[in-house]
Amino acid sequence: MAEAGTCPGYIPGNPADGGAAVREGSGDRPVRLYGPGAAGVLAGLAVQALLLARARLPVAPALAFSACAVAGGVAGAKAWYVAVHHGRTFDGWCIQGFVAAAAAVAAVVPAAGLGIPAGSYYAAGAPGLLIGMAIGRPGCFWAGCCVGRPTASRWGIWSSDRVIGCRRMPAQLLEAALALLAGLAALVTVLLAGLDRSGPVTVAALAAYTLGRQFILGLRADPPRRLAHGRLVTTAAATAVLIASIAVLELGVA
Repeated sequence: MAEAGTCPGYIPGNPADGGAAVREGSGDRPVRLYGPGAAGVLAGLAVQALLLARARLPVAPALAFSACAVAGGVAGAKAWYVAVHHGRTFDGWCIQGFVAAAAAVAAVVPAAGLGIPAGSYYAAGAPGLLIGMAIGRPGCFWAGCCVGRPTASRWGIWSSDRVIGCRRMPAQLLEAALALLAGLAALVTVLLAGLDRSGPVTVAALAAYTLGRQFILGLRADPPRRLAHGRLVTTAAATAVLIASIAVLELGVA
């Protein structure tokens, strides 16, 4: 049992559990984690399909290729997690690995013969990717991974790291909200400008998400391992890419 004082802002158990603080097992963790993730993938593919259909572009080959990108992203997420933990643990995933690996697969779109302009494919995929991430990220909150640090702040929400339940900064939910905002902004841009002129929105949306995420990472109980000044460098790079991609997008739309 967790005791008062072990966690700042301690609340004696989750009210939904009758007020008892317990050490959690991993019984239904796969359902809580992978269920939202699967829902996010399906939602992302659906958004992409609708945007392509709206532009009267081939849907089936694009979705088949995106499914391959998702599979590559899943493998990348696992590989990134294992690498970050130096092979000492295998029970997690890293969103950075998913995005990086999926992007690497998507980079061959121009040579894939999909019958779709590469820029249109990327523009259709960006809103779906980020909205899918927004749907899947709460799974981390429910499964007790990527938890926020304990806090006595009014902004804290009761959650558990699978060991101690207490009031924590809702880092996973903030990331979900950030992904949703970036995804909706990308979606509005695509709907207003059209797929054929919205290719740079992919880079802009991912840069905005990466930039915002650097601030949320500081709320984590276990901030990701980084090189010295890593977050500062990432913040500067994401800012520069965001500004440049918005400029290119504006020139294209104009």
